[in-house]
Amino acid sequence: MAINPVGSKPAAHSASSTAQLTKAAKDYFGPIDWSADALPANLKQLDSADTNPERMKQVGKLPKQVQEAFNFYFQNVETADWGSVSAYKANLKGEAVYAVRTGTDGDDGYIEVFNFAGKRIATGLEGYADDGQGGFTPTTTWDTRLGAVRTQVTDND
Repeated sequence: MAINPVGSKPAAHSASSTAQLTKAAKDYFGPIDWSADALPANLKQLDSADTNPERMKQVGKLPKQVQEAFNFYFQNVETADWGSVSAYKANLKGEAVYAVRTGTDGDDGYIEVFNFAGKRIATGLEGYADDGQGGFTPTTTWDTRLGAVRTQVTDND
């Protein structure tokens, strides 16, 4: 990735590189078992402070669209006391990506993934599927229309 001089705009991503990053993000985030004690080593939680005001300060350093997603789930899920939201960062295909992940008090989860510039590249509903061996495996149903997952949040509200 080229470094841009101060004041210049970052190079635009081609449609193919965005598609590759989106696929990598879905492949990476889709099978994560968020209930597990250990998340992937290269996944960093960005809102790890002990108090909500401190968490908001941490989130306030992220791209605007990532902040907006975090605030949406914070207001509609965490404040309503039926789940919690966190922001994460990982490096995929040599590029940093952000994820806003919301877990509910049940088995559902909501995820929105953004590229480094803050452009939303994937959204989906998380849950568990029968693994055929008497257990369950994490699964993510990715939206065909970006952001559709938010309708499910407000319908559950």
